[in-house]
Amino acid sequence: MSHDADFHLREPRYPLVVQVVTEPLLPDCWSVNVSQSGIGLVAAGGVESVLREGQGLGFELSLPGVGGAVRGRGTVVWMYGRTASTGQGVETALGVAFDSLAADSRVVLERWLREHRFQVAVVYASPGEREVIAATVSGHADVHLAADEQELLRIAARGDISAVIVCGDDGREAVRVVDRMYDSLVSGKGPQVLAPDLLPAVIFAAAGSADEVVPLFNSGRVFRALFRPLNNEALLQAVEAACGAHGQRTEQSRVAHALERAFLRDRSRARSAGAKAKRFDQVVHQSRAMVDVLARVRRVAGHKVSVLLHGETGTGKEVLAKLIHDESPRGASVLVTQDCGAIPETLLESELFGHVAGAFTGAIADSPGLFTMADGGTIFLDEIENMSADLQAKLLRVIETGVVRPVGGARVRHVDVRVIAATNRDLRHDTETGRFRADLFYRLNTFPIRIPPLRERQDDILPLAHHFREQSNAKLELRVTGFAAAVETALLAYGWPGNARELRNAVEFAMLMCEGAAQVELGHLPEPIQERARPSAPVGATSLKDQVARFEKDTIAAALTQNGGVIRRAARQLHTNAVTLRRKALSYGLAGKG
Repeated sequence: MSHDADFHLREPRYPLVVQVVTEPLLPDCWSVNVSQSGIGLVAAGGVESVLREGQGLGFELSLPGVGGAVRGRGTVVWMYGRTASTGQGVETALGVAFDSLAADSRVVLERWLREHRFQVAVVYASPGEREVIAATVSGHADVHLAADEQELLRIAARGDISAVIVCGDDGREAVRVVDRMYDSLVSGKGPQVLAPDLLPAVIFAAAGSADEVVPLFNSGRVFRALFRPLNNEALLQAVEAACGAHGQRTEQSRVAHALERAFLRDRSRARSAGAKAKRFDQVVHQSRAMVDVLARVRRVAGHKVSVLLHGETGTGKEVLAKLIHDESPRGASVLVTQDCGAIPETLLESELFGHVAGAFTGAIADSPGLFTMADGGTIFLDEIENMSADLQAKLLRVIETGVVRPVGGARVRHVDVRVIAATNRDLRHDTETGRFRADLFYRLNTFPIRIPPLRERQDDILPLAHHFREQSNAKLELRVTGFAAAVETALLAYGWPGNARELRNAVEFAMLMCEGAAQVELGHLPEPIQERARPSAPVGATSLKDQVARFEKDTIAAALTQNGGVIRRAARQLHTNAVTLRRKALSYGLAGKG
């Protein structure tokens, strides 16, 4: 079945206000109208946190008069949140196109639509008025007689009443019935809360003075008034007009939602264009290399393809992943980040795909997993090279099918997640050596972006350093105004193995060492960076052993900085044993963890 947004224009839609149970659960959800191919819904605010346009929705509702329920699944074609017309909080309107209906549900719906007639409720009618109404209206609508107000409200709760005829010799009581019905159905004083435009149209056919009835007209609570005794022709015209007006009001409300949503979306696009330029400007750069990187980001952001970011640690892969997400149609949804090297392999599968209670020791409750949490949004998998071959196979299956199975669970869940992965290794080489699955690599590598290291884009070093200085001033409540010339020389001369992350840490360290100085001087910088600005020592001034030790210390210090101080990661980068690296780091007075 087509999910064309104009599906509602191709066929008649009938007003129907009944409670609807949905999956995912939408709070206080009611139908507005129904057709052969879809249904209109309204729900309490906050729906956007669990649902979005294009997502599937399970539903179940009862159709009045046929004694059957309609169950099935559909796709949210459009949704729009606004202040509730009842004045109580926020509501969300949704248009849902049917995907599939249970076999018995299809029969029930088609029967209801085929046999659909206007439904009219009548209250306080005398025996003579009942005869007139039955003789005049029954050929055009089903008539439901109510002896009192409570029975009228019970009938109105069917959800398909288009018109209410209020009769009676007591004009004041008739006015009170109209007011109380309005209060019960609109103002939240009853079990069913409706928008005013969903209320049945009221025909006032009771005794009453103009002073009593005119305020009801002015407030929109009465559609038409009839003189007594009832005239057959005038009654039929009033009923047909009231039923038509009720259906027209619900359709106008839906169209107004759609038009206002389109207007706000266009305005949002105009605003986001300016915000987009601002977000790109916030990525500090002057080098040609980064101009090219950001051009690639702009090109791929709006398309649902996998992106593989390749770059050394500290080059800003997570910053670019967030930029891609923010600039995509998924920007309003969640971005979930997972460092695949930060937790043990045994826990990574559960972290990504979730688990059920009892799946393993310590699994005391169900966990949805990051892919489920990212449904409708983006997941960023950093250090993807750390995944085992078994987990790589499971990740490939999720990417290709959109189906997630939690650890220890039998039920699966369909998710719509864009994947951005990052690595600091040559994955193409790893596929050749068997360290990484070739099929997963080619799936992730749909759109590769290489982020050059800082040493290859020197034009970015000083702009980034000043940017980090401003950030550190705000963070640390300092007033450092700049860098001495010798400092800038040292920053440009250093190789920055830890890239922008190491530069940020070095700037923050130097500013803390300033002790109130107006600018950073050479002596404030970390020692390895100072060394690059000093004249080389004469040959023979230090022993070979000392030079080797200094080189080793600088290399370990840079690796620790580059890897956030985590010994295990630094050891992997330096291709050495973590125990050995921890011992050497301690001997040089370098702090490390993990």
